[in-house]
Amino acid sequence: MSRLTFYLIRCCSILSSCVVSLVRFDFRRFRQAIKEILIAIFAYVRDRSCNLRNFTESEFYRTRRDNFCWTAISMYPHIWLNTRITEIPYLALLTTGSGTRCIFEFGTCNGFSTVHLARNVDDGGNVFTLDLPPNTDYETLDHLSASQKYEDVVTNQRVQADGTGRHFVGKDAYSHVTQLFGDTMTFDYSPWHGKVGLCFVDAGHSYEYVKSDTENAFRMLADDGIIVWHDFDILHRDIYAFLNGLSKDHRLYYIENTSLAVYFKAEDSKPATAAT
Repeated sequence: MSRLTFYLIRCCSILSSCVVSLVRFDFRRFRQAIKEILIAIFAYVRDRSCNLRNFTESEFYRTRRDNFCWTAISMYPHIWLNTRITEIPYLALLTTGSGTRCIFEFGTCNGFSTVHLARNVDDGGNVFTLDLPPNTDYETLDHLSASQKYEDVVTNQRVQADGTGRHFVGKDAYSHVTQLFGDTMTFDYSPWHGKVGLCFVDAGHSYEYVKSDTENAFRMLADDGIIVWHDFDILHRDIYAFLNGLSKDHRLYYIENTSLAVYFKAEDSKPATAAT
């Protein structure tokens, strides 16, 4: 089956769900179905136009495709402003597959992705997750344009009203998660340089932020470290443009049907201490 055929079948299936939703006057389900159609279309365009390699071409995937890979995931319904439930299995797989005992997350949000990193890190491992402090004055973030500031401000205000990291804060099962507060653009990452097995980049969506976060992620990586980016799609044009540019100098992969992009330091022909 070709990739185009797969996406057409997927869109038709979701479209039928739209029709059923309208007949039943289930407008909430209808809106969700429309969103899923758009995600499928954007994913197809992204996969056809980006410079990144397919994840299935990676050594990481090829050495595991014939074996069972057990991970811990929650079948919690989709949560607004977080990693999609269809992306969580890949994030869990990359965590267990890395065998790391140190994870650093850029962008905590409500902690849905954080708890999956924590559930799948090696025994005795630690997860560090960084987000803006509560009651941040966004007018002081001069490196954001007005539109970028609006997008990330609205996002963070809703997250903070709901509770940053609410899925793990105060729960004994996540005592190995350390919540950090600060601006990812100016935070001091030196204690983690060369020590992190997996970095998950999902903070600010502007070009300046993703570039800065990526440069810091490169510095923190251990020799066999992995970087995972969220929101690599044509909707997030700055992330899309930055990673497409970065892929000219470093071996990056996209994962089909998700907005995830991945870098394996061990597979890169040009290991780097900082992004170019």
